[in-house]
Amino acid sequence: MLLLLVYYVNMSTEQEVVGYQKQDLILAAKKQGFDITARMIDDWVSIGLLDRPNKKGLGRGKGMLATWSDNQRQLLLTLLLKRKEIKKLITPLFNIPVWIWLEYGDEYVPLRQMKRALLNWGRAHGYRANSWKRARLSARALLDSFKHEGSTRADRNALVEVLARASYSGTCDMSELRQAIEKVFEPDGVGRELGPRGAQLTVDSIVSLVEARLKTIARIENISDDEFKSARIAYAQATNLYWRDLPRFVSDPDMGDFFKINNVEERLNSACMSLVTLIGLQDNANMNMKGGENNASRID
Repeated sequence: MLLLLVYYVNMSTEQEVVGYQKQDLILAAKKQGFDITARMIDDWVSIGLLDRPNKKGLGRGKGMLATWSDNQRQLLLTLLLKRKEIKKLITPLFNIPVWIWLEYGDEYVPLRQMKRALLNWGRAHGYRANSWKRARLSARALLDSFKHEGSTRADRNALVEVLARASYSGTCDMSELRQAIEKVFEPDGVGRELGPRGAQLTVDSIVSLVEARLKTIARIENISDDEFKSARIAYAQATNLYWRDLPRFVSDPDMGDFFKINNVEERLNSACMSLVTLIGLQDNANMNMKGGENNASRID
């Protein structure tokens, strides 16, 4: 994937050209060994992997000229490279425009495109899942990240069912979820904290993360632009703190190996999940703040 990162470097250093028509994009892809069609470009625009073209009228009765920027050309080549790696799967591709928007901003991937990509990721990934099998796979992956060796198979399977049902329906009984997580995360009933200070997993933190993600996906079509922009700022701040504390995280006896593999590529591959989680956590924080203000006013 080094070539993938090279494309990002190119995006910030190459001079912007006037624009690329659809046939120019097809030719650029062919030069890199990729065989694509005009229909595929249209499909990728419709789901947010590529932005819509800039259109300019050619005069009365002469039609329109539709072109894409050089940044979008680079994005197309990056997507094709990633698609070659993951074969027929398309869901992981949505992380790429979302990650570029988080890291580089609207100049490279406009907000409108990022929102469309995130929406389609949410529909395909297992939140509001369109298949029960996909919802269960997503739930199993989450469980594997924090399960306790002392938990029983029955309790682990029960938690997978709760998480999958939440993913499939978009709703969740949070009390049921908490009880299921407690049986898997701390089966002996003793409070457990897993991971280094500042990045610890507890029952409360796991429940908060799941709740934040579900709430965000449930209203993903109604998230405001301001919320997205605020989450992008929070992402930049969290990223800076993460790299600052990474040496300490890596030395943690419980989760050090996890942080060793959580590199730039891993962060790219989880960009959609990170964004929906940030929005959900910010939403929870704002609600708690309003609740505190209301309580303060009643006490006065």
